[in-house]
Amino acid sequence: MPIPPIFSTTGYNRRTDMPQKHVVAEGEGISKISEQYGFAPATVWNAPENQALREKREDPNILFPGDVLVIPDKQPKTLTRETGKRHRFRKVDVPPMFELQLLNAGQPRAQIAYTLTVDGKKLQGTTDDEGMVRQFIPAKSQSGTLEFTDQGETHKLEIDFGGMDPLTEIKGVQKRLNNLGFPCGTPDGTLNARTQQALQMFQAVCGLPSTGALDEATLDQLKQLHDTPSTFPDDGDGEE
Repeated sequence: MPIPPIFSTTGYNRRTDMPQKHVVAEGEGISKISEQYGFAPATVWNAPENQALREKREDPNILFPGDVLVIPDKQPKTLTRETGKRHRFRKVDVPPMFELQLLNAGQPRAQIAYTLTVDGKKLQGTTDDEGMVRQFIPAKSQSGTLEFTDQGETHKLEIDFGGMDPLTEIKGVQKRLNNLGFPCGTPDGTLNARTQQALQMFQAVCGLPSTGALDEATLDQLKQLHDTPSTFPDDGDGEE
């Protein structure tokens, strides 16, 4: 049997002499940055050069403006295929998933129909039993709107994709408190009087000492209630 002729192809988007450094801007997460440079998010995040940032930031989707992310050099990949045939090469690309829990008086808004509008495209779905909205969105998306009706009342939320800051930053604390219904005003990164008052209210609802201080117990409670699907304490009146 004759051996079919073969050809080799080497594919890559770009080569550089050395890894690049990307300074994270407001609203940028790992998915958006990786797509800009033609990488899968895990490739960039797990690069050895980013070990220090991984130790500093627990979630690659929640980065802080000014963080420095190293973009590794592109490495060529060679494949061997038969000639005289058509071959398709597909880029590995998993779009990021947007997740949001909707609460009413601390309880999940379960089985609620919603419409998420992103880049002019309407994505429709229904919240699950935990009140979660889950939709794949384009990595470059920066904003959108979420609309739903519950108990005869229509709600419209403006969504800032990638706008959440790490919990280790005061702005991240302020944004989480605002989302949970403990208003801090415009997040400014300072532990001002209004933020301390919101912290005291949050601590009281969670059964913590109402000190207004950012202690470890308060940060742990904020992480549990905001960053993971949760049912708020019974006496909470926040809405997310």
